[in-house]
Amino acid sequence: MTTAPSKPAVLTCDLGGIAFADEFSKKISDATGISTDLIFMAATHNHCAPTGGPRRPGMEAEPKSLQYKDIFEKATLEATYASRANLQPARMGYGTGRAYINTNRDQKVGDRYLLGYNPDGLSEKTVYVLKFESMSGEHIAFLMSYAVHGVVMFSAITKDGGPEVTGDLPGATSRYVEMHYRNKPVALWTSGAAGDQNPIYMAAYNQEMPDRTDLGAAGYALLEVQSR
Repeated sequence: MTTAPSKPAVLTCDLGGIAFADEFSKKISDATGISTDLIFMAATHNHCAPTGGPRRPGMEAEPKSLQYKDIFEKATLEATYASRANLQPARMGYGTGRAYINTNRDQKVGDRYLLGYNPDGLSEKTVYVLKFESMSGEHIAFLMSYAVHGVVMFSAITKDGGPEVTGDLPGATSRYVEMHYRNKPVALWTSGAAGDQNPIYMAAYNQEMPDRTDLGAAGYALLEVQSR
């Protein structure tokens, strides 16, 4: 007797990090029957959304963050159900390209480094793409990876004296790819080695420098251009 192969789930989550990954993997497994060791989950490392849990181990989660967690879990489970309902034979391919929207952010000022702009610093420009398509060549999904922080709108004052929740570069890029293909495929973003890589253009720029500027809501134009 042969056993049908298990089907994995690949999820990218629009969060700065996933403080509750084990707990949520168990919920997905209980709801869908997918084994927890076949659930691959990654945060987009978006700085412009609540974490959905405590910011650091041992800290209490903020009430608004827990509300976001509830919304996030519900939407993710619905997306997982939808993907399983639309399974079909597919083939996959892999390729790379180049994008020039990131820069090293470690700028030396005096005898120390601050968050600034260092175009001469090391920077990885490669875009990695895994593509899934139907046997007839229709796009099903893209899994993309690029080394940049999702911080174009981070800390920019846009509404009511504070910042708004946004998908930032990961969300805007995924949305643009999906719209380009008339919302037929799913586009997932994963963050590459983004430790010291910031977008070239940010709404709140030179955040630790004397000449810090904040473009506010006008920064969304910078977000749109860079996501494209």
